[in-house]
Amino acid sequence: MPLTYTGPSEAEIAPLHEQYPGQFKTQPAFLELDPAKGTVRLGTNLVIGNGVPMDVWFHRVLWWDVPPTLTGRGCAEVFGELKPLLERVADGHELDWDGHNVVGKLSDDAREAYEAIEERLRDAQERFEVAEVWDAHDWLWGPHTLASLADALEVTADTTDDEIAVIVEAQREEAKRLNAVVVGDLAKEIVSVRERLRDLASEEALAP
Repeated sequence: MPLTYTGPSEAEIAPLHEQYPGQFKTQPAFLELDPAKGTVRLGTNLVIGNGVPMDVWFHRVLWWDVPPTLTGRGCAEVFGELKPLLERVADGHELDWDGHNVVGKLSDDAREAYEAIEERLRDAQERFEVAEVWDAHDWLWGPHTLASLADALEVTADTTDDEIAVIVEAQREEAKRLNAVVVGDLAKEIVSVRERLRDLASEEALAP
């Protein structure tokens, strides 16, 4: 069966990466085959926990785990390499009534191809292009002191919120240039630099 790949764009840095505020883990990402539609996509499971859509639960649509750090180009690489196997799975997939629900079933050849896809994705982190993911605090501070970070960012006690917004955008563009994505609140981190500079200025002003 000819398959249609529906994205994401190869220009995206980390299109599958999603981490909710207060959650310690990134949301799982998947490679999806919809045999009935003949479509393949890579996406993110936005349900917290282990929940999956009913179509996936009953194998009407098939998911395989992929690294959430895949770049858009890495996603396309996954499809390009696995397309022949995905076609075999689609060709050997059929829907059947089991007495309670319509479920997806695989022929012997489709099952073999399904398992081969699982095997090839086990080391996907090393075999396909992935982005670096940085916490906002770690991205900014690294080896910096307050003084050196303020100097690097060109932040002073008088920097305005509008100017900080420009700095944030510049940092995101720098991350993109380095094939990285920054998670967390960059603006909050940079505001904290400004506020610490203001505190130091106040202390110096009050010193005898």
